[in-house]
Amino acid sequence: MQQLYPIRKAFSLFRYNVSKILMGLLLGGSPCFSQTTANSDAVKTNGVNLPNLISFTAQPVDQKVVFNWTTSYEENLSHFTLERSTDGKSYDDRTIVFSDGNTDTRRQYVFTDNIGDLENGSGGGQVYYRLKLVGLDGQAGYSQTLVIQYKGANSGSGPIAYPNPAVSELNVLLPEGWQNRPVSYNVYNSGGRLVLQKSGNTSGQHETVNISALRIGIYLLRVATGGQAITQSFVKAN
Repeated sequence: MQQLYPIRKAFSLFRYNVSKILMGLLLGGSPCFSQTTANSDAVKTNGVNLPNLISFTAQPVDQKVVFNWTTSYEENLSHFTLERSTDGKSYDDRTIVFSDGNTDTRRQYVFTDNIGDLENGSGGGQVYYRLKLVGLDGQAGYSQTLVIQYKGANSGSGPIAYPNPAVSELNVLLPEGWQNRPVSYNVYNSGGRLVLQKSGNTSGQHETVNISALRIGIYLLRVATGGQAITQSFVKAN
């Protein structure tokens, strides 16, 4: 039982941050906003609907990160602002992408950010991104935060799993020191019970964990190799 104490402790800290997201999932709302409403898929600020953000994903490619996001509809939306941070606390604007205007159809957006300037910077080889959605009234909602491990990271940095929330697959970005080695992936539910296992003998930089069979909820992913292990909380979306 002692080995499960860190997992349960991590869940107690994580539940506060994701309780609003999870409530939105259970009520059929947006899985990506930090704010949710019981009667609408959109975030409402002063009576103005911000769009239902279906997905927000990032794919590292060499010294760049390619972002894709999709909305199911847009109403009185002004623009999107992609924000970046090296410590997960202070964010800077990377770009502003204007909305396509009021629409009841699905819209897709793409943006590529250059992270070459971070190669020799601080931040433990990790960079944080979030998407800010701004209405015409100036009110805003935020997506979940994505964590990317950039190429200049040292080999001591741990694996990073994304996206979060995830629907069918978790992508795991392994640092150089973890590659070409046996790596195990264990998923625990909110009660600390092991619900999913995967292992590989020679892991590459990018690995995936199929979570499609899991129920909606909060989980912990534990990635381990040799005497090293790291855990990351995530939300399984519908």
